[in-house]
Amino acid sequence: MRDFRRPGRASVPGLRFPCLVFFNVILVLFFLYAILGHVLPHRGLEISLPKVLTSAPVTGKGRVVVIREDGGIYLDATVRVSGAKDMDAFLREAAQFGGPVLIKADQRAHVRDLVRVWDAARRAGVTQISIATNE
Repeated sequence: MRDFRRPGRASVPGLRFPCLVFFNVILVLFFLYAILGHVLPHRGLEISLPKVLTSAPVTGKGRVVVIREDGGIYLDATVRVSGAKDMDAFLREAAQFGGPVLIKADQRAHVRDLVRVWDAARRAGVTQISIATNE
């Protein structure tokens, strides 16, 4: 390596010193991020999502309730529910029939609609309720 210093002048570190400082600062920041990322609590909601360990296909002739993304509720995938009385009558008939009720909810459907249908089915006396979702 050639020495480009002028004779009689003191050695001044050139570009090497700032690069070394920059590299060390980046290295320290990386280690702080790696260590503090595990120590500090993460922001956001902590929820425990349910896991399906077993599932069984729905057997027998049952009734189907479809819940769409826009909040529309359809009975047997054809008749749109216009009021709570229609849904209650449909679910009471399903309870008397004794077959399962399958709730097909769109993945973007509101949970309140799903809970409303589920509660109405329980009030009507339905004992077999299954949930299916489409992507």
